[in-house]
Amino acid sequence: MSTPTGVHMMRDANKNKGLAFTKAERVELGIHGHLPPAVTDLALETSRAKLQFDWASTPLEKYMNLMSLQVTRFRGPFPRLF
Repeated sequence: MSTPTGVHMMRDANKNKGLAFTKAERVELGIHGHLPPAVTDLALETSRAKLQFDWASTPLEKYMNLMSLQVTRFRGPFPRLF
């Protein structure tokens, strides 16, 4: 089984790190230009996700926020929020 690269890596929720891909990783994977130029770390991504979760005022909004992270985002914040 080959290692996913490029856009395939970004589409895989278990491997996508969002803006936490370093510049070297972006070049190596061929995804340079597919992401905004900013590079952050998973701790910052996690704190942003936690802030969005805390802003949700109802249990339904909190649930929808978590499901959005799990389904459409990346592996970073979801397991680290709590």
